[in-house]
Amino acid sequence: MCLSLLSGIPKEVNWSLSRLVNLSDEHNIRFVLATVPKLADAIFYAPEVYLKSYVRNKNTFSHFCPPPSVDLMRKHATESMLVLRNASHNDLNVAHLAQDPRTTELINEILRLPPDDEANTEIIVYAMELLQVIGHHLPLPSKGRHPYRNVPTEALEHILSTTVDRTLIIHSLNVLTLLMTPSTIPPANTELAYPPVYAPHSDSPALARVLQLLALVQDHLLLTSSLEFFAAYLTSLSATQAFLLHPNLTKTLRLLVGVLRYEQKTEMQSVRIGPPVRTAEPEAEWLPYELSEEELARIAPMPEPERSFQW
Repeated sequence: MCLSLLSGIPKEVNWSLSRLVNLSDEHNIRFVLATVPKLADAIFYAPEVYLKSYVRNKNTFSHFCPPPSVDLMRKHATESMLVLRNASHNDLNVAHLAQDPRTTELINEILRLPPDDEANTEIIVYAMELLQVIGHHLPLPSKGRHPYRNVPTEALEHILSTTVDRTLIIHSLNVLTLLMTPSTIPPANTELAYPPVYAPHSDSPALARVLQLLALVQDHLLLTSSLEFFAAYLTSLSATQAFLLHPNLTKTLRLLVGVLRYEQKTEMQSVRIGPPVRTAEPEAEWLPYELSEEELARIAPMPEPERSFQW
């Protein structure tokens, strides 16, 4: 499969990527990149070629109906990123990808693609998902160097503030939240400690977009990503003090109260309408009365209708 990927023959590349997508998805536990020499390099090849060609010929790639060669190149790059994304769900693969500097370089270049081109949406989403998985496994940085130092935060903010694609919004929120969160594996030496690489200002377009998304209480996944971003933003004392002077502070508090009320569980209670209902008391049991012989002897000779009355 490595030779097929590097051959450049469309039929061979299609067959190899189809097999790799299937293996990385259905047989993820047994799909280990390190066991096959040069397999990771072969998978990186198609996205790298696509990015270089896109930079050289932006006009050709942005056409409404690009030539078949461009569609084929984009298809191979997208499927290659899908293989890397699926493979990262295996612990052995995520460590291998995190240690390879080509992984972060490829992700950073993909995130710089224009998000308004719908043809790039899928490959951008795969790059964001891959970054979220390998983020906590990146090698420990040296002093003054952050593991996310090259992540294009401006491009992520642009995607979040301009796109209308729900998937891109959710994943860009998750990545920016990751960049605002301190590392879960701090350096042993306190001199190597580093602040988060992303700290938006109170007038940031990303923060403004998040405040608008808080009103979408019915979209649970989008609301959760927005609340996590907002909570990570308020973890900084300076950011919290600055937000107290934000012009939309009152509206934001109203939205947060609305989220709390929407998330509360309502108990169903039945209220009876009208006067209280009373149940009639059961009547006493009636037993037939049998006349004695003396009563029959007295009533029998009486004329009608006196006899009926007496009966």
